[in-house]
Amino acid sequence: PLISLMLMSCVVQPSSSEENSSSLTSSTELPSSGELPSSNGEPSSSGSTSSSSEEIQDKTNINEIREIALSFTDKVNAQKVYTSNLKATFTAQLLTIHDAWTTQAGYTNRYKLLVANETGSIFVVLSNAGYDYVSKYIADQSVYTFSGLIGIYNGEPEVVMSEGSKPIYLEGTTLTYNLESLSTPVGSIMDAYQTIKNLPVNTKGTGASAQIVKMKLRYLEKLENAVALFSDGVHVFQAHGDSKMNNGLSMDETYDVFAILIIFHFKPELKFITKKVSALKLDFFYEDFTEEMSGTNLYKITYDEGHPTYASNYVYAESLIKVYRFEGYANLYTKDDAYNVVFDDQAHDEYTTKEQAINAKAMFANNKSCLTMFKQSDFDNCPFIEYAVGKKEDKVKIEFYFVAYLLNTDHYWQIQVFEDTIMEVE
Repeated sequence: PLISLMLMSCVVQPSSSEENSSSLTSSTELPSSGELPSSNGEPSSSGSTSSSSEEIQDKTNINEIREIALSFTDKVNAQKVYTSNLKATFTAQLLTIHDAWTTQAGYTNRYKLLVANETGSIFVVLSNAGYDYVSKYIADQSVYTFSGLIGIYNGEPEVVMSEGSKPIYLEGTTLTYNLESLSTPVGSIMDAYQTIKNLPVNTKGTGASAQIVKMKLRYLEKLENAVALFSDGVHVFQAHGDSKMNNGLSMDETYDVFAILIIFHFKPELKFITKKVSALKLDFFYEDFTEEMSGTNLYKITYDEGHPTYASNYVYAESLIKVYRFEGYANLYTKDDAYNVVFDDQAHDEYTTKEQAINAKAMFANNKSCLTMFKQSDFDNCPFIEYAVGKKEDKVKIEFYFVAYLLNTDHYWQIQVFEDTIMEVE
């Protein structure tokens, strides 16, 4: 994991080049080559900025910085952006990297970091140069000095570093603060989802809170290298982390998960920070999930980024935290001479193109065992292959439990099948 959970009192252990400072203050200035956002009241690439009448001064306490940022709520522009001339300079630990933040007209900040110290957690906005720099120093605990202007975007405080500037990496420095003391316990996935529903979103259906949460969750399986599936026994939650996050998780183990809540293209997620094994174990029984879902009905669920207030967006969002039961047929489509598994409500002959499968409202398997098959060993490893090959009149109806992974931007549904639930329907 990117960070180890630390349950000790806050201690700063500086390298030989850094002075110890219990208040985590820093005299580091923004690089002179960096360009500060405009202070003439005109919108910059990050949105509107403050007038020059504001006093420029350093703020070092994250909770204080957040309070200041929230006081600017009534100053935001049409894109819900405001950047002040108040400067923040502080030392903090890097918790998560957001390298694909959905931008919109009037807000082009793609790269953000979630950082924390004993005074709280906050987002830091940085340029492409700053992101490239930070990406080189990802470790179990990376500590930096950050310096930028206090702002707010879509209701969430942030510190905006100037274009081209970089945080200062403090090699050999660790912060042993109490991460758990910064977290808010959340009792269930539905509770977390209700919080996510109330997050302000931009015109791309994206929003986040820097408040760290602690949730007791059972690890179910890997969805992607950087995406894991968890459950509280009633609902499921996708967690997004680094590319090795699944390597440190054991199947069916229960963890206290530390994360933040985000919504990305109306997909509710946890942004994973770290975890510890829980003494309390959660159950997960397929027979507890009774909701049926067909491909035809799943394709009726969609979202509209252009209309973020549409209720249908949250019908889509809620569909991603449920476990469904399906009865139907397995099938294949070919792409680049490789075979992939899809699922149909009614038996079909093999699709020769991906577009045919989409038009037929087939659900696309996200399971890696059923994708890009072209060698015999690939077919041998796919648990659906015996049901997917052959003419439609010879196919056997099957049932299984699954979770909806996402509605792809190419407008087809991807699902993750629990492979140990596949059965023939008599």
